[in-house]
Amino acid sequence: MKHLKNKNEELRRKLRTLQRRNQRSVTKNTNSHSSPHTPRSQAKNDMRNAGLSQRQGDKIRQQLIFGNALISEISSARKEIGNKKEQVKTLKSIASGKIIKKYRGLNWLSKQTGISRNKLGSGGKSIQLHSKVKRCSVQKRFLSDATSFLERDDNSRCQPGKADSKKDETGARQQTRVLTDYLDNLHKKFLSENPNIVLSLATFCRMRPKYILLTSFISRSCCLCTKHQNMALILKLVRREGVMVSSNPETYLKECVSNPVNFDMLPEKIKLGQWKRITVTEKGKEKSVMRIVESEIEKSTFIDLVIAQTTDFKDQSFRVGKQYNEIKKLKENLPQHQFIIKMDFAENYNCKSVEEIQSAYWNQTSVTLHPVVAYYRNTIGEMCHTSYVVVSDELGHSSTTVHAFLDILIPEIKLIDPDVDIIHYWTDSPTSQYRNKQIF
Repeated sequence: MKHLKNKNEELRRKLRTLQRRNQRSVTKNTNSHSSPHTPRSQAKNDMRNAGLSQRQGDKIRQQLIFGNALISEISSARKEIGNKKEQVKTLKSIASGKIIKKYRGLNWLSKQTGISRNKLGSGGKSIQLHSKVKRCSVQKRFLSDATSFLERDDNSRCQPGKADSKKDETGARQQTRVLTDYLDNLHKKFLSENPNIVLSLATFCRMRPKYILLTSFISRSCCLCTKHQNMALILKLVRREGVMVSSNPETYLKECVSNPVNFDMLPEKIKLGQWKRITVTEKGKEKSVMRIVESEIEKSTFIDLVIAQTTDFKDQSFRVGKQYNEIKKLKENLPQHQFIIKMDFAENYNCKSVEEIQSAYWNQTSVTLHPVVAYYRNTIGEMCHTSYVVVSDELGHSSTTVHAFLDILIPEIKLIDPDVDIIHYWTDSPTSQYRNKQIF
């Protein structure tokens, strides 16, 4: 009796084991049918169901994998697109065509990708372009015009430092330039000069190259105009006292004509800083230097100073604009065999040896740098330019130094064009250097 009970218990245990095994098998088959196959596993199942051998399967495995992967990509793209008609139309144009119709694959492709069979069978290969491409083409069409406009000397000034350079969109290094006015005003100026161009302010701002920096008055810069900076210092002081004026001297000049500034809010005593030339004594020697001099003046004296400087600045701005227009016209109408020479003295540089002894620090040699840019037209009429730098140990910036530099420069010009007949010299014209009858 006991033996039979043990045998019966063993049979029950085997039954439970077989039931659990059967349940696991049913669950595995159910999951395998419900879960999607990967392109690789689908290719293996297709070859197994076709009864192909290992050698035969190797030949077509890669093609099946690529085909299944392509179907999966189209199917997932259809799910992500949703009900967007234009994108569904584009996807349909890519997936279907004459070849699918020829081999009667529209029904199968519709089941695999989820795209309606009617959509797959209608229409032809026509991929729609989006409106964004059209907007970019408008921006590219006017990009060169806007860049040339912003690079003009009357709209931006070139930074003179060696470190003042940035890479442009092509990777080439460009010397940075600083805009002389706000982009809003430059946009209006650009449209007035080009009435046939329709361009929004936002697009014009996006077209500004990276190496053309926004204007920032009273910032760390060099080689600025004394009258411009003195006027900017006055406007900065007036704004600090609560008077609503523009910090841009050119904009203030336009606004003060129609809306005179009210200085009643100013205090009776005003502390003002201006660039002035003063005499200082260093190491027992007197020399003249430019410094910002702080002074405290009466309110009435300050108003008279503002009126006087506004008049001088107005004349200065008119001359600057006139000079820029003249050089622009001269470049546009420059005939062949004529040159435009723009030149000026740079600051003196100290020379250092690559390997020098300690005491050589106190005996440094200085040199004069004289940059020159020559504009001319080549044989096919295109405007070209060539840059030169004259390096000399003569530290005196006098008319005789200029004459010596021109004796070196003119033979170089004749190497470019032996038939040159006229040279237009464009300088800042100090009487002690360039505007001197003895050197011409």
